[in-house]
Amino acid sequence: MGTAYTEAGSGSYEGTPTATELGAGNLQGLTLTPGYYTWSTNVYLPTSGVLYLDGGANAVWVLSVAQVLTINNGARIVLEGGAQAKNIYWETGGGTVIGTGANVSGIILSGPAITMNTGSSLTGSEYSTAAGITYAGNDSVTTPYAVSNVVALGIPTIAVSNTQLNIGQNITLTANVTGGTTPYTYLFTIANSVNSTKLVTNSITTASGSATFTFTANQIGTWFGNVLVTDSEAPAVSLNSTKSTTFTVNSANTVTPSPPASGGGSSSGVLPNIGGTIIKLNVVSNVSQYHRFNVSLGLGASYNVTENYITPTVAGVKANGFSYALALGAPVEIGSNTTARVYMELTNITYTNIQHTIALKFYSTIKKSAIAVPVVTNTTTVVP
Repeated sequence: MGTAYTEAGSGSYEGTPTATELGAGNLQGLTLTPGYYTWSTNVYLPTSGVLYLDGGANAVWVLSVAQVLTINNGARIVLEGGAQAKNIYWETGGGTVIGTGANVSGIILSGPAITMNTGSSLTGSEYSTAAGITYAGNDSVTTPYAVSNVVALGIPTIAVSNTQLNIGQNITLTANVTGGTTPYTYLFTIANSVNSTKLVTNSITTASGSATFTFTANQIGTWFGNVLVTDSEAPAVSLNSTKSTTFTVNSANTVTPSPPASGGGSSSGVLPNIGGTIIKLNVVSNVSQYHRFNVSLGLGASYNVTENYITPTVAGVKANGFSYALALGAPVEIGSNTTARVYMELTNITYTNIQHTIALKFYSTIKKSAIAVPVVTNTTTVVP
């Protein structure tokens, strides 16, 4: 009952109101067609007054009163066109008073007390979340339907299997719901913020309180996933029982690690002479660390190197205080003497959302030649 009361008052259950503040709270002589009606004030039906509810057997009314609902002495609610008491919901935030000899139809969901005075009658049912129900005597409550029919459909939950994924990857939406009457129909809608249109919809009907939908993300950007759940007993009430979530689709291999902090390990490789030795260093770095290593180039100098992430094809490398943005396959000269030049080259770079890997190659050439010396299988790996 608490779920039904909360949802009826929040507006999340019924959606946009059909009308607000009708009659300034005075229901006398009104004829209400099926819909969702709200009042922010007290609402009353005056002495001997009449309210008409006109609709078919499956029509639904939700009447949400923020303060006190008073049906005064001798007042009555008349159902027309086949309308049924089980499809009329009164939600009151300040309590309900049914006057002497008054006749009310519907399901009353009240926070504070419900009071039925002498000779009053209710065709339907009544529930109070706090102060209870008071009967003055010679009053009656008639429930012409099974109580299970008035269990409100709850607001569903929705979750995604991953909030960050790459284009082309699958994502699964899972929705859960309680209340209402099975079977449920789950309508999943997927939209992309780029064009704000519904790109994917999928409807699933099942007796289960849980349903899943898996699809392949085919556009980058922020996506919105929504599920609308309808039960089989009162679809008009259930139409706006919805829940949404968001997730982000990135282009392939562009999940960016967080900026690393200082720290890490060290290694060293030696090029003993210019004659043809090459060292290749593979650096595996957790995103929480920088990794530093020293390379002796055999040219009378050692190079202290720090690597870090820039883009999927560029690594930032600092050698002996000089910073380089190394692009894949584009060597840069980092030192020389009278006989040779020394080069540093980024040969490989890969990324995930928890670590990244770069491969650096250091080599020397004879100064008057543009031909690099052959690669030698001498590899050092630095692991966090």
